[in-house]
Amino acid sequence: MNGDLTAAQSAELAQRHPDTIRRALADGTLHGKQRTRKGRWLIEPACLAAWEAGEPCPHRAAASNVVELAGRSRSAS
Repeated sequence: MNGDLTAAQSAELAQRHPDTIRRALADGTLHGKQRTRKGRWLIEPACLAAWEAGEPCPHRAAASNVVELAGRSRSAS
């Protein structure tokens, strides 16, 4: 195991129902990954913590910075 949490483990840590975690994963408000289509969800602890705090996870924050920087370089030329 690489430190990722299942939806059930995340629900227990966040003191939420597992269906709440799965809905957040399905609608994209909680970042997670699936190895196969309809496979079980895996959530990094940092992503769960960010979701609980109402903030974007580190992956999304990094991605939005890349998009922002790419937009700046295009507009600067």
